[in-house]
Amino acid sequence: MSIRVGICDDDRLYMQRLMAYANDVKGHGESGFIFYGYTSAEQLLQSVHGQEVDMVLVAEKYRETFADAGLPVCLLLGSREGDGVFRYTRANLILLELKKRMYKESPLTVTGRTMVVGVYSPLGRSGKTRLAKGLCECTDNSLYVAFGDYQTPGTEEEMQLCDRLLFMIAARDESFYSLIEPGTKELLKGAEHMELRQLSAEDVKYMISVLKGHAEYGYVVLDIGTGAMSALDLLLACDSILVPTIRDEYAYERLDVFKKQLSYGPLNGLNRRIRYLEVPKDDTVLAAWIRREVL
Repeated sequence: MSIRVGICDDDRLYMQRLMAYANDVKGHGESGFIFYGYTSAEQLLQSVHGQEVDMVLVAEKYRETFADAGLPVCLLLGSREGDGVFRYTRANLILLELKKRMYKESPLTVTGRTMVVGVYSPLGRSGKTRLAKGLCECTDNSLYVAFGDYQTPGTEEEMQLCDRLLFMIAARDESFYSLIEPGTKELLKGAEHMELRQLSAEDVKYMISVLKGHAEYGYVVLDIGTGAMSALDLLLACDSILVPTIRDEYAYERLDVFKKQLSYGPLNGLNRRIRYLEVPKDDTVLAAWIRREVL
């Protein structure tokens, strides 16, 4: 899904040309952006508050106006000096800078700590689980944990281990970590759906805090299904969130509802951690795509 950019600048012709480049009908969506032009900062602020744009590109004079916008802001500068982008830089380089700024607050890079990545989508058949498992396969020292979706029943030994882990996590018994064998790639494998649902969001956050405290894993990837307990609350425990999307009108409507949910209460501000992605359907190119577009 394309990044929605709200642009506001006194030079209307400049705005029109930049928008024409990003929104070119022939390659619509290929740039990864959809630009919306605004004639006043007040109008753009209304769209920001209404979750109608994902980031803003504005004249330098609007620095203070959008200082607390709650989403990525890039300034159009009259020189090459300063925190922004030089307005007369080539259009393709401006888009590259916007993409960097959009994602810089939720990079999938590990710097001596455990990065918790949530993979969630309000849409079915979006490639959510393929993305979550593919991310683990493309990174060293990763742990995959599935929540909410129905799983293939595990072996008797796996199910007994899940029972013990779930009980100890719910009881806030940190020694559950000692039951995880070195090199384990998937936690709670084969756990029954109804047993997973008995864990609260707070239980899962506790589990994550213990995993991060031991810092053995570079990544903990949570595959969060729509059937998970308090699925949206689980996103609060994630350092970065990947939301697979698909292109159709129904999907756009569901995503709009999801984005509105993120504007209320403690969920407000999660947009900064989220990346919306279209997962390729071809498994033969998935790993290369993850390394190029996600990592």
